[in-house]
Amino acid sequence: MSQTTSRGEDADLREEISRFAPLRVVGFRWLMSAQLVSEIGDWAARVALQLLVLEKTGNAALSALVIAVSLAPWIGIGQVLASIGDRFPRRTVLIVCDLSRAIIFVVIAAVEVPTGVILLLAFVAGCFDPPFEASRSALIPQLVGTTIYGHALALSAYVSNLGLLTGYVLGGGLSGWLGPQGALLVNAATFVLSSSLVSRLPNEAGNPSRRPDLRAAARFILTDRVVLSSVVIYGLVAFFGMSVEGIAAPYAVDELGLSDVGVGALLAMVPAGTIAGTLAIRADGSDRRLLRLSGLAALVAGGLALPVFGLELVGLLPYIGFFGIGISFVASIPTNTAAGRRIPDEIRASTFGILQGVVIGAHALGAATGGVLANRISLDFAATFGAATLLGLGLLIMLATPVLTSGEDWQVREN
Repeated sequence: MSQTTSRGEDADLREEISRFAPLRVVGFRWLMSAQLVSEIGDWAARVALQLLVLEKTGNAALSALVIAVSLAPWIGIGQVLASIGDRFPRRTVLIVCDLSRAIIFVVIAAVEVPTGVILLLAFVAGCFDPPFEASRSALIPQLVGTTIYGHALALSAYVSNLGLLTGYVLGGGLSGWLGPQGALLVNAATFVLSSSLVSRLPNEAGNPSRRPDLRAAARFILTDRVVLSSVVIYGLVAFFGMSVEGIAAPYAVDELGLSDVGVGALLAMVPAGTIAGTLAIRADGSDRRLLRLSGLAALVAGGLALPVFGLELVGLLPYIGFFGIGISFVASIPTNTAAGRRIPDEIRASTFGILQGVVIGAHALGAATGGVLANRISLDFAATFGAATLLGLGLLIMLATPVLTSGEDWQVREN
C-alpha cells in the first residue's frame, strides 16, 4: 500500500514516534547487538594487527598499511562483493562473513607467518566487510519498515561509533595484556558471538540465479534526484570532515605538544561529536527536511571548529574543534535515510555497496588532501580550510535543498 504523507501529517508523525521505536522490533535488536559486537571485533582486530606488525618489523609505515589494506576492498571489488546480499539470504551472508573473519584472525594468531602474509590476510578479512555491511544495511528497512527507518539509522550510527571507540580501547588494552596474538584470539571470539546473534534473525529466501546488477544500482542512483543529491552531499561533507580528522594526530603532537594519552583523547573527540550529534537529531520526515538537516550538521560542525582553528586557540578548545568536526559526520544519517527508503529491495545491497564505496573513497581522498595541505602549507591552514569549507557547504546545502527536492514527495511504502 502506498500513501503520501503531507507536511502536516509528517510533523504529527515525528511527534508521535519515539526515536527509540526501532528497539521495539526484536529482529532489529538482534541486528544492532550483532553490529556492536562485530564492530568492536573489527576495530580491535585492526589495532591488534597494527601492533603485531609493528612488533615483528619495527616499521611504523608497514603498521599503518594494515588499515589501508583492510579498507582497500571497498574500492572496486567491494561493490561486486556487496551485491552478494541481493543474491543470497542476507542473514546467511552476515553469518558467513563473521565466521570467515574469525577463522582468519585465529590463523594469524596461532600460526607464525611473515609480515607480507599478515597484510594479505588482513586484505582478505577486509573483503568480507562490504558484503557484511551491505547486507546489514539492506536488512534494516526490511526489519523496521520505512516510517521509523531514520531512527533505526541513527541508532545504527550510534552503535557504530560506540563500537569504534570500544574497539580502539579494547584492541590496545588486550594487546598490552595478552599480547597482539592473544588479542586477536579474543577478537575472533567476538565475530563468533556476532554470528550467533545474527542467527536469531528470520531468514528470507535468496535468489542465487540473480546476477549482481551493479549497472541497475548505478542507474538508479544517477536517475533519482534525491538519492543522487544525498550521495553528493554526504560525499562532500565526508571529504572535508576527513580532511581535518585525518590530521588530528600530527595536529595534537606538533601544534599542541600533547602526550600519547592526550593524542588519544583528542582523536576520541571526533567519534564523541558524532555520537552527540546522533543523539541530538531526529532523522525522519520529508526529503527536504532530511537534506536540510544534513546541511545543518555541516554548518554546526564548521561553526564550532572554524574559530578554534582559525584563531589557533589552545588549551581545551582544540578538543571542542575536533568534537565539532565529528558532528559533520552526522550528515550521513539524514542523507542515508532519504536515499535508503527509496531503494528497491532487489538492488538494495548492490546500491548500498556503491554508496559505501563512495563514502570510503571520500574519506580516503579527504584525509589525503588534508595531509597534503598540512605538508605544503601548515597544519593550522589545513584545519582552518576544512572547517571553513564545512561551514560554507552547510549553508549552501540548506539554501539549495528546495531545488534538490523539487517535485519529490516522500512516499511511505509499507507492505
